[in-house]
Amino acid sequence: MPAGKPMQETPEPGSNERVAKVTGRPSPEKQAEAVAALMKQHGTMKEGQKWTLIASRWLEAWVNHTKCKAFWQYRPDEKSTGGFPAPDAIDNSPLKAPPRPGAGDTPDSIVQIRLNAQEIRDFFYVPKPVWEVLVSWYGGGPLVERGTKLAGVIEKRVKVDLHPVFLLVSKCKSDGEADNENTMALPCPREGNLGEVLKTLAAEGSSSSSSGSPKERKGESPMETEDSGETEGKETENKDKELPVRFWYLETKRKEFPFKVGERVEACYNNEWYIGDLDALPDRDDNHYSVICDVDKKEGKSTTRTLVKVIRRVKKLEGEGDIVSTWRPVTGAQLPAELGILELAKDAVCKLMVERKMEGKWVRELTIKSLRDFQVGDNVDCEDTVGKWLPAVIKKVRTSDVYVHFVGYDVRWDEWIPVDSDRLAEPGTQYMGPRGVDGVDYS
Repeated sequence: MPAGKPMQETPEPGSNERVAKVTGRPSPEKQAEAVAALMKQHGTMKEGQKWTLIASRWLEAWVNHTKCKAFWQYRPDEKSTGGFPAPDAIDNSPLKAPPRPGAGDTPDSIVQIRLNAQEIRDFFYVPKPVWEVLVSWYGGGPLVERGTKLAGVIEKRVKVDLHPVFLLVSKCKSDGEADNENTMALPCPREGNLGEVLKTLAAEGSSSSSSGSPKERKGESPMETEDSGETEGKETENKDKELPVRFWYLETKRKEFPFKVGERVEACYNNEWYIGDLDALPDRDDNHYSVICDVDKKEGKSTTRTLVKVIRRVKKLEGEGDIVSTWRPVTGAQLPAELGILELAKDAVCKLMVERKMEGKWVRELTIKSLRDFQVGDNVDCEDTVGKWLPAVIKKVRTSDVYVHFVGYDVRWDEWIPVDSDRLAEPGTQYMGPRGVDGVDYS
């Protein structure tokens, strides 16, 4: 597509996000001068700044229209003699990642970027003031804002944190439910952890309750006071002291029910589905379901059993497949772990509820589910037969063992493991590889 050709249809009237604000728009030359001045003032990327993303196709069309030379990544087309028309409203929607099935609702203010989106090919980074002036002239959106951070092992350099984990933090009300009307969105780097966030929230709560008492010192951690650092032993004592706040995360999963012998099921055999009766469940020695198919009965082969690995119910049970959301406590093992490897942050959006003690007591009753109380769909870290820890999901549950599927591996590696085996651990405690946005996915 030529850079100057309109990239989209005329926005619908009344759309605040799409209508271009043509009134008072400067001439192309004046626009180029204004943006060049802003780039000269704000164009050096530094740690802790906010930068915005803008679709390459739109910016290239604007550069050709105004002949602006402020962007080293793209120069205007000087060969064209006919000139280029003004672009339509800014359209960043092609940069957005598709919604993940079962991930729940995400606020419009949070825009996740496609994993395969690349700088220059798909988007440019521009300082926030440049975005603001461009959107004031042309309108459009959505706003895609990202923070900058230091990155690198040998040589540190400033880069944009393109795929952060968004923490949606709500307060716990006096009735134990989340205050969803007042949710705070916190973008955090994937190498960060929930423990530091929790300490910050605890410090904010203590400082607000002290009515401005000058205990905090400039340049020190908000958790430290004048008396807390007197002795090394006292620092250790304070560090081990329980914080007056704790986190709960919203676990979302699809409701599943275990199969029972005698159920009417459909068996997948050679990519075809056959209706029949479930004759036997998989066991430790044989990972197949045994199904007596109707087609075999009609042919007089009622004793013939078809062995398959994949079955589904002919008629779903009530509630089967429904999305169920439950508040779970964030455990001590999850607090110091990197957000990027936590199962609860696999969608890069983590819904949290922060609970504070009221009159010295917790509002919600804490019932920690035992690791060994397995249910179908539970996520675990599992050690394979060669001693390597991998993310896994529980597919079947029996009294003394569970059927485990290693995420990202073929089903032929699935196996039954005793419930009390040391090969099973809490998710995120043994497997330290990438999850979610950066790599494998628990689904």
